[in-house]
Amino acid sequence: FGSDLDVPNHVRRASAAMANGRPNSMGVTAWVPVSPAVASARPRRLPGSFRGPGAVPAASSLVAAGTGDATPRRVVGWCQVAGIAAGVAAASTMRRRSSPLASPPPAGEGGAGGSGGEPQEQTWLTPTTAPFLLLVLAILYGGNVPLLKGIENVTPLELTAPELLVLRFIMASLTILPWAIFNLGKVATVAGPAAELALYLTVGYTLQILGLEKTAATTVAVATASTSIIVQLLGFIFEKKAISPVVTACSVGTIAGIAIFVTAAPEGAPIPLVEKLWNIFRMISAPKMPHEAVIGGVPGEALALMGATFFGIHVWRTTRIISEGDRSGTLKGSDFELALAASQNLIATVMLAIVSYFDSPYDLARQMTVLDRLQIDTWFYILACGALCTGLPSILELFAFKIVDPALASLIYCTIPLWGTMLGIIFLREPFGMQSVVGGILIIVCSLTPSVLEMLDSKRKDEEKIS
Repeated sequence: FGSDLDVPNHVRRASAAMANGRPNSMGVTAWVPVSPAVASARPRRLPGSFRGPGAVPAASSLVAAGTGDATPRRVVGWCQVAGIAAGVAAASTMRRRSSPLASPPPAGEGGAGGSGGEPQEQTWLTPTTAPFLLLVLAILYGGNVPLLKGIENVTPLELTAPELLVLRFIMASLTILPWAIFNLGKVATVAGPAAELALYLTVGYTLQILGLEKTAATTVAVATASTSIIVQLLGFIFEKKAISPVVTACSVGTIAGIAIFVTAAPEGAPIPLVEKLWNIFRMISAPKMPHEAVIGGVPGEALALMGATFFGIHVWRTTRIISEGDRSGTLKGSDFELALAASQNLIATVMLAIVSYFDSPYDLARQMTVLDRLQIDTWFYILACGALCTGLPSILELFAFKIVDPALASLIYCTIPLWGTMLGIIFLREPFGMQSVVGGILIIVCSLTPSVLEMLDSKRKDEEKIS
């Protein structure tokens, strides 16, 4: 190492221990038959030796000094000491990397975002916590149900469903807009896949709204529950994944549970006659939408099923894009997920605004007038509906999709109608009956069973690896 370079004590101890064939404190054993003189001799530095971190100094600069050996034995002794030094360097590197204060490896050597290795996984998400995160997000998505009911009761008739959806996504974009403003380059990097996902969302929501105009909400809810089966079919067709009998059976059970749940007649006071007449008046007085000239003959059930298909495509493609990661290698850590969420929400907002503009019976000036008539509490409902129950889940779900299988994720999201009804019972004092309870239990059991089995299987595999 040279007289001007301090040698750490643990390196000296490890060198001496390995030279005598004994295991050192770092767990490295080297049975090298060298004389104690070689091990204890003070080495001298030769020209060209290395001092940089990660180098093996002794492999090029350690020579036994003062032994008086002949040249052949000197060469053998140099090789022996070089082997010792290599083991010391490896052991020292192991200790340095295992230290909790060690810095992460640089890009290109297995670090996050490096092109030469896998990106670092999110430490706060595991095969156990990721399904629970999706369940919490399903509850947040379910919060749209009571919020939209409250908005419907206070908004003017001129505010159409597509326009309300645009306002909802504008508020959803606000949740990540500050980050997007300071990271425009990162957002632009994922504009391609984000536009694809935004297109699936736009078509899915549009078809769902159109289906609600022609059929009951219960039918749309049951059709949306088929998303899990659609995701499985997509994986079977394009990825050659085997269809899981357990997931398929639970998907069918979830659809049955939703059918039981949404068709339950609530126990309590019947709907007043005045409210029934008001609902009929709203339907009759509603303006004719331009799309009715194009899809007027398409059944509402078909529209709802097509909307569920696009929602399934969105879940499946999102998991594929997340698993592939940033192909450019420029986004580090969680920047890829944040940029994808920001770009997706912004592009979806623009797409929905275009649909709303062309599919509206009113001109732009009339639409702006309607917005001016909205009250403060209505804007509060729209803000909560967009930011809390749409924007925040759309960001966090991207992290969970890295771990949870898309079929299981879509199955967990089938609980959204259940949570929406429960939140309506809590905040809107809506009645419910025994049939709703039975349907809700069936939804919970069937939608969460595959995830529970997956967590138990993952735990068993981890225990087998440890043992």
